[in-house]
Amino acid sequence: KYILRLRKSEGVERVLHFLDLLNELCRQKYETIDIGALENNADSQNDSNRINVVMAYIVENFKNDISLDDVANVANLTPNAFCKYFKKLTRKTFVEMLVQYRMNFAVQQLLHTDDTISAIALASGFNDMSYFYKTFRGKMGMSPLAYRKQFME
Repeated sequence: KYILRLRKSEGVERVLHFLDLLNELCRQKYETIDIGALENNADSQNDSNRINVVMAYIVENFKNDISLDDVANVANLTPNAFCKYFKKLTRKTFVEMLVQYRMNFAVQQLLHTDDTISAIALASGFNDMSYFYKTFRGKMGMSPLAYRKQFME
């Protein structure tokens, strides 16, 4: 309903509808990736540079299959050392962070495009539709379609 009102309104009324949408988005329960917090937890400038390179790699490649070996190579660490390093700095596993980034992208696509749910899942890097639905429901408390409809009403 928020998007529809926003599209149909003009001037000050449109600004007010936009603020209503922002207010509703603030109430939603989903996590954001706080890169600033990552930098504050880094032990040294080297760690900060390394995690920035890893996060940039995730941002550039999240739509593709990313193996642990690939991202460990980017960080110049063995897979085991990378897992410990990444968890220490982010307090999340690499897979948790990757899924979180993909989910945030999927949510944005659901709200701002008319693409099908399956197209959004694939564009977000989820190649298994059942895993996407299960993950989305677990994180958002509803199906992707119900989530989209909630904002279109």
